[in-house]
Amino acid sequence: GKPVNLGSDQSIVISDLASKMVALLGHTKGCSFQPYDQVFGDGFAPAGIRVPDIGRLQRATGWRPSRSLDDILVDCFNHLVVAPE
Repeated sequence: GKPVNLGSDQSIVISDLASKMVALLGHTKGCSFQPYDQVFGDGFAPAGIRVPDIGRLQRATGWRPSRSLDDILVDCFNHLVVAPE
């Protein structure tokens, strides 16, 4: 078998995802950033921008994403923070 990307073809960088979460959670302090070498050690190289490819899944099943990233983040927030089990 070959790997199949499940999700979206929407590209997002981690800093933008973090900003979305900060806004959703209602935090006012925002995000703080640490140098890569302090977090991951010497020699780590970030992957850069990647555009997910869901083409294999679409060709095999006809499936396409029907929900936005914002909708999914709100659902996760509601499940994990507002009404945890």
